[in-house]
Amino acid sequence: MLRIAIFFISLVSLTVNAESLEPIDKVPDDIKSEKVIIPIYSQKLAFRLPTDWKPAFKDQNANMFMIEFTPKNESIKSWSNLLSVQGFKNLAARGSSEQFLDQLASVFKSTCGEYLIYEKIDSPIIDGYESTSAILGCSKMPKSHQSGVKKGQSEVGYYHSIRGEKDIYFIHKSIRGDSFENSKPPLTKDNVASFFKSFMPIELCQNSGGQAECIK
Repeated sequence: MLRIAIFFISLVSLTVNAESLEPIDKVPDDIKSEKVIIPIYSQKLAFRLPTDWKPAFKDQNANMFMIEFTPKNESIKSWSNLLSVQGFKNLAARGSSEQFLDQLASVFKSTCGEYLIYEKIDSPIIDGYESTSAILGCSKMPKSHQSGVKKGQSEVGYYHSIRGEKDIYFIHKSIRGDSFENSKPPLTKDNVASFFKSFMPIELCQNSGGQAECIK
């Protein structure tokens, strides 16, 4: 039932070739000021963006949308901090937000093996829509990956999976750095709130009104 979702998630999250990414040097027209409001298929996703961050990559096809942001002093090909927003069209009827996050964790498991980090945090309701959040990543990469992370590095993030009216949305902030012990991750349920604070609140709006409007 979730085979399509697994395909898109693995394509976007783990197998993007960093050499093929084309950087963008300006904020897209549909992003306004520090509050980012992005139309993604049937709805708009809104969040805050710190002024020292910039859009670094954007891609979209008929069924998948992705935009990524990095600090202004980092690039999409070599980053230690990343904010990623993804949308998957017409998948909301195929499973819950938790199921989609579990499937993403399975994709990570195939890459990370024994170094997988996966801890669900909570299941908040975002503007009436179910969501699931978790810490997800790899404490030590067994080998270098096409996404740009090197063998021996770590990558871990705070993920939100949101089940909208028709579509599935992911928003996550990730960090890369030195490896760490699975029992001592840099992100825990005690510090993820402060880790993601600058990007809150996350809002899911109607895809109507002006570009800078979030109508609920």
